[in-house]
Amino acid sequence: MRSGGRPRIRQARAGVISNPQLSGLFTEGIKMKSIRVLEEIRETNLAYLLLAQQLIREDRAEALIRLGISEEVADLVEQLSTAQILKVASSNMLMCRFRFDDEIVWNLLTSHSKDRTGSGIHASILMASQPVESLEPQSR
Repeated sequence: MRSGGRPRIRQARAGVISNPQLSGLFTEGIKMKSIRVLEEIRETNLAYLLLAQQLIREDRAEALIRLGISEEVADLVEQLSTAQILKVASSNMLMCRFRFDDEIVWNLLTSHSKDRTGSGIHASILMASQPVESLEPQSR
């Protein structure tokens, strides 16, 4: 083993790589991971938009509650063409988001109690009581 081998390993782990070949591989690995994440975001966006559109068309009132969106947003999503859905889905920003930040809801959804039905119903009631998304800008 060459002397000084350990510091080079530590540098590589810390992201301080002086060897151009190793640096290229490291950068390539990060790029590949980023590309995979972006592809997964786009696939998730497409699936979410298609599901949202289907829910809205099948039962609008239920869709508004399940998706947590306003009538205006539902109108927009319902009217999107396939080309528009593909364009919106190709964004690198995730279209769906967590609807609740409440620890109580998370605890109800993740609890391992015997009364899972009751917990699920309680969580659904709490989530349904939260305000829906609107197209109007929020004042702060």
